Amino acid sequence: MNVRGSVRSALVLSVLLCLLPCSCGESFFAPQIKQAGEPVVFLPLGSAFKGFDPAFAGDETSIAAQGLVFEALYQYNYLAEGYELEPCLAEEMGRFSEDGLTYTVRLKQGVVFQDDPCFESTNGKGRPVTVEDFIYSFRRIADVKTRSTGYWIFDGKIVGLDEFREHSKNASKASEVDYSMEVAGLRAVDSHTLEIKLKQPYPQLEYVLAMPYAVPVAHEAVEHYGVEFQNHPVGTGPYRLDTWHRGLKVVFTQNPSYRLERFPAPKPDQPVSDEILQSVGKPLPLMPRVELRSYLESQPMWLNFMRGLLDQSGIPKDNFDAAIEAGTQLKPQMAEKGIRLHIHPVMSVFFLIINMEDPVLGSNKLLRQAISLAYDPKRRIDLFLNGRGMVATQIVPPLVAGHIEDYVNPYLGQDLDRARQLLAQAGYPEGKGLPAIKYETTGGDSTVRQMAELFVNEMSQIGIRIEVETNTWPQYLEKLKTKRFQIGSSGWSADYPDAENFLQLLYGPNESPGPNGCNYHNDRYDELYRQVAAMQDSLERRELIREMIDIIVEDCPLIYSFHPMAYGLSHDWYHNYRYRDVGQGYLKYRWVDTERREARIRQM
Repeated sequence: MNVRGSVRSALVLSVLLCLLPCSCGESFFAPQIKQAGEPVVFLPLGSAFKGFDPAFAGDETSIAAQGLVFEALYQYNYLAEGYELEPCLAEEMGRFSEDGLTYTVRLKQGVVFQDDPCFESTNGKGRPVTVEDFIYSFRRIADVKTRSTGYWIFDGKIVGLDEFREHSKNASKASEVDYSMEVAGLRAVDSHTLEIKLKQPYPQLEYVLAMPYAVPVAHEAVEHYGVEFQNHPVGTGPYRLDTWHRGLKVVFTQNPSYRLERFPAPKPDQPVSDEILQSVGKPLPLMPRVELRSYLESQPMWLNFMRGLLDQSGIPKDNFDAAIEAGTQLKPQMAEKGIRLHIHPVMSVFFLIINMEDPVLGSNKLLRQAISLAYDPKRRIDLFLNGRGMVATQIVPPLVAGHIEDYVNPYLGQDLDRARQLLAQAGYPEGKGLPAIKYETTGGDSTVRQMAELFVNEMSQIGIRIEVETNTWPQYLEKLKTKRFQIGSSGWSADYPDAENFLQLLYGPNESPGPNGCNYHNDRYDELYRQVAAMQDSLERRELIREMIDIIVEDCPLIYSFHPMAYGLSHDWYHNYRYRDVGQGYLKYRWVDTERREARIRQM
């Protein structure tokens, strides 16, 4: 499993525990009540945040913080109900050639990097962004010496870029990597027109060009700051880094050289709130200052939100019943305080993975099906997520192009009688003759232990013995990478809203250490995947995706668990909040009514 898969799998714990991390106690924030009237947004920051280098934008926390400073060619329409791409640094959406092998996009005029001392030739004045900045940044992602976690977005896709990567691999040190080496698939038609030549059709390219890995970085900044570039971001975005107190908070202020961009108008038939309408046409960003506060534990975060010192918050597992009733309703006492509840499906799927190269499990489909029918995903949602999820019937989550509504999975939902029948047909009546199966978990958290105990109990009801192996996170990843496991927990969150991003998890050539942690191989599935990966969304494509889903449901390399639901709270002084599952930079659209915040805090 590659780094991307590792990061996505790590979401299992964060979703189950519903923690928004911080490294300090409540006392650090108590004096901040004096800032209630300031025009600033206060939000929690996850503990995974390590720096601002887009080459390492592999986790949600880093993406959120980096998205304030850096921008990509495309962004997602903030007002759309789904996920629609629109131009950001691009003048307009690019176009594919008729054969799908050439992509051309023109840059927006007037985009400049923020002012920074790295621009010595202009006395610190930020210079205009050109196509060469994108080409440099794509090379940098490909450069082995950069050690980026993002090369998978270009791997095997762009003519000549893999060869540049090989060149960088052969260089003895970073300074010997020749960035002037020609990459035939990346060409500046002129200073504002980028041409990308592909080895094969890659319809997902436009999604990729909206990702944080694909943002332009200035070579001057990388060269000037060296390894410290991760602490000195120089981008084109609406904000610039002001101060960063590691483990405490990160503060951003408005970028004075940001181009004129205005809050978008909704489509004529698009229903939006009055507060959205009040923002239409206003220059972005709407707030001059953003402060992200770090948390290691959920309770300090929760207490500070309830005191009005955070504008938005998740709901920790232990506080769910204090805030929510009937599963989906905000309690009246919370509503009376001006608190709002936001519930949204998340484009993620969680499951158990079975190592298809294991001699016991991999060769016995009936055994895998029996395990699936003894497994109860609904119970996990109720016990460990406070009901915040929906049973996953397939690998493609809701809201993703290719998801099948009302799909019936014949091996889903606990059916112990049928599970026992399949186990007997598999050659192990009542589990006789079947050796104990090892179930890999990570960490010693109580929820993880309880989930493991539940799995042990479920399997014992049909006669299967489970031995729980507890690992550190690195140990777990190493077992997956080297195929030394039988069953383990995993999950995946969308990099972009397309089924291909999830179907790749079962594509044969992606076996470990790639994202196919199951090491699953099926010739027909692989053939269909290659077709689907080269197609635009269409009815024909969705029919092929259904066939792929049917194949893997029948073969059972995964035991499906749940798609989580995002439950969040915000105060009524925090405006224009809309949940977005992919993309970055959304804070530029939001604003705080500081007078209302100050008045509310006085009442607390």
